[in-house]
Amino acid sequence: MSPLEQLQKMERRIGDLEKENKRLQETVQFLTQKLYGKSSEKTASLPVGVEQLSLFDEPETAASRTAPEPTIEHIQSYQRKRQVGERAELLQDLPHEKQLFQVQDRCCDVCHSELVLVGEEFVRTEVEFIPARVQAIDIYRETLECRTCRKADKP
Repeated sequence: MSPLEQLQKMERRIGDLEKENKRLQETVQFLTQKLYGKSSEKTASLPVGVEQLSLFDEPETAASRTAPEPTIEHIQSYQRKRQVGERAELLQDLPHEKQLFQVQDRCCDVCHSELVLVGEEFVRTEVEFIPARVQAIDIYRETLECRTCRKADKP
């Protein structure tokens, strides 16, 4: 093969490769556009020049343009109704632990005599979750009174 024939063969090969490269680039561009490009919801079956029909034309023509706008007073909020006794019903089967918080200063502010324990007042029930154990803790608070002030009818 002469050098001229080899050169022509190589030029044809280069031309074929350039055409294939261009075709592959166009395919990649088309597929990229399909995958990541803008999509349109308009149908291709409508004739050219006809706009896509609106689903909301009828209500707009039927609505009164002079109708008043709703105000905040017209809008009512929803509030969930609490079930009475629902929490107590859920806690009845749990083991209960009693905690008593004691008053540190057991001295009357008025006469400075010692306060005597009269009873205890229920404050709240807390649910404590300990892994593999759930219990309800009833919180109480001490109720104290001064016997000296009580005899003298002082608060």
